Amino acid sequence: MKNYWGFRTDVSCPVDYYEAELAKGFLRQGWGHAEWQDLRKEDSRGAKELKANRRMYENVKEGDIVLVPHLPAWHLVRIATATADWDTGYGFRIGEHGDYGHMFPAEPLAYFSRNNEHVHGDIARTLRCRSRFWSMTQYGVHIDALLARPQEELTTETQKEQLFRNAALGVMTSLKEQIEEEVHTKISEKFEGTSWEFGLVEGLRALFPSYHVERTGGVQEKAHGTDILITIPGLAEQQYGIAIQVKDKQWELSDPQIDEAIEQIRKADNYWRKARGDLRIIEKIVVFTGVDVTRREQDVVFLDKKGLKSMLREMAFALATKTEP
Repeated sequence: MKNYWGFRTDVSCPVDYYEAELAKGFLRQGWGHAEWQDLRKEDSRGAKELKANRRMYENVKEGDIVLVPHLPAWHLVRIATATADWDTGYGFRIGEHGDYGHMFPAEPLAYFSRNNEHVHGDIARTLRCRSRFWSMTQYGVHIDALLARPQEELTTETQKEQLFRNAALGVMTSLKEQIEEEVHTKISEKFEGTSWEFGLVEGLRALFPSYHVERTGGVQEKAHGTDILITIPGLAEQQYGIAIQVKDKQWELSDPQIDEAIEQIRKADNYWRKARGDLRIIEKIVVFTGVDVTRREQDVVFLDKKGLKSMLREMAFALATKTEP
């Protein structure tokens, strides 16, 4: 099983040295300023100052992931992988700074900014640990998610205020999509054919309580192509109307079916102007309950499955917050 570790270096040593050594295949570690501190020697066993070094030596195995704060720069965190079991691939050679003789086999994978929007809060929290070596295995899934992203996405820093907004908006977007999907699924289970007209009238009345919403489908629908009519009061005697036709389609639409729907809803202009002299149709909408439509018409709006999901979510909220008389 792959494990994940935090590995802290001596911040008094230039980061360029650690990076150069890692490029050669080793993570350098302090408390390695004397030959007897070589972890392979008996003299090193039991030494208190080498306790953390020995835990590294004994626990890290080939393929494990190691996070190193402050590499390759102070505000960044290096992700490396062990290229061999550290107890077998270990070497000891005191470096040019008179210390850091412990050499653990590793190679760099990536690095990220602590304030990057893709860094999970659990990673940010565990990086505050002051130990030289600690387990991060419980956060492995979040580290793997970082490794799955391109390097250029991991170094952009985001202000804390923006991180908060991004997180909150991300949750709300996810909830919005989930609600839209569930509401559409539940309603689709209960409604079919012309029954959609009754349901949508109820939802539209909740959305637009100050407008007059009526079902106009039925025998006369052939004359005006309108299943639902929304009437909006205007100035003086003028009234405006939105004519809606509902098509309960669950399979792929053909062009002739769309042409037929357009022809029907276009009857609304003349019919309602004659039937109600003060009513002017300002929008004609065809609702397709279960399919998406890419076609566009200048005078007809298509509300397809995607748009209907969004409207049903708004209807659900309106109904849930509606105050009964």
